[in-house]
Parts: sequence; C-alpha cells; structure tokens
Amino acid sequence: MTDLAKAPTKVNEVRRMHANRFRFPVFCSNRRKISRSFRHGRGESGAEVVEFALVMMGLFLVLFGIMGFGQALYAYHFVSHAAREGARFAIVRGSSCITWTTACPASPTDVQNYVVSISPPGISTSSTDLTVTTTWPGVAAGTACPANGTPGCPVNVQIQYKFHFIFPLLSSSGVTMTSASQMVISQ
Repeated sequence: MTDLAKAPTKVNEVRRMHANRFRFPVFCSNRRKISRSFRHGRGESGAEVVEFALVMMGLFLVLFGIMGFGQALYAYHFVSHAAREGARFAIVRGSSCITWTTACPASPTDVQNYVVSISPPGISTSSTDLTVTTTWPGVAAGTACPANGTPGCPVNVQIQYKFHFIFPLLSSSGVTMTSASQMVISQ
C-alpha cells in the first residue's frame, strides 16, 4: 500500500500542482532575483533626506519672504496714513482755531507727537526710525500767506520711516519709506 501511495497517479499529480499554484506564481520561480530588483541602489540611501532639506529651504525662504514683505506693506500703509492724519491734525488747528483747547495753533512738535500717538503696534517710534517734518509753504494760490497756520494756506507733512526686515536677507541696513501730504488750513 505504501508503494501505491507513491505511485504517480493522475489524482496525486493534480493535488501537487494545485498546492504549488498558491505558493508562488509561475513567473516567480526565483525569489532571489525578484527581491534584488526591488531594493534601492547602494549609493541612494540618504538622497531623500537631502532632497527634502533642499525643498524645505526653498519653501521656508518663500514663506519668510512673504512674511517680511507683508510687514513692509504694513509699515508703508502706516506711513501713508500717518502723513494724511498729521496734515489733517494741522489743518484743523490753524491760527484761528477755537474748537480745540490744546495745540492751537499746531506746531511741528505737536504734529510729531500726534503722529507718534497714532502709531500702531509693530512700528518703531524712535527718533532714528520715524521722522516727521511739518512745513507751512507760505503760498496759497499764488499769493503769499502772512503767517504759519493762517486759514487758506497750505501745510505739508512729510513722514520718513526706516523699516528693518526681521529676516535680513534683502537689506540689513533697512529701507526708508517716505510719504507726504499737503492740505489747506481750514481754521
């Protein structure tokens, strides 16, 4: 009976083929060749880390550049707004003002103090960074104005602000932003 079980029969042969069919596909008879073909090359083990570092450096450079230029735009908006507000402060405080109890008529120091008082957070108000220049040109529509602060005469307010980037990739000395406003004194 043992010789009969070992004898090649059609049933035993089918069982063996059926069992082998689920172990390895027909085209994968050599495991060693397949496992070698899916491995990385020998000199490329840290390439992904280097590529990641290069991509992240570029990404952070763009991100910090956007943040720096956003702050520069914020500072320029302040300079423009402060010049208009300083001129407005001066035109309502001319030589004939009776509405205001303080700073009447307005002097250059009063305009500078007002501009410093309206500066938002993040803007340096030190005298080296923020300069306010107030002038009364003395000519209105071709005629000479008799004194500073006379109604109908113009007033000029010029503001210079030295902006420093937080990340000094572009300029470590700072960028000077300037804005001026001229209005006619009303009181």
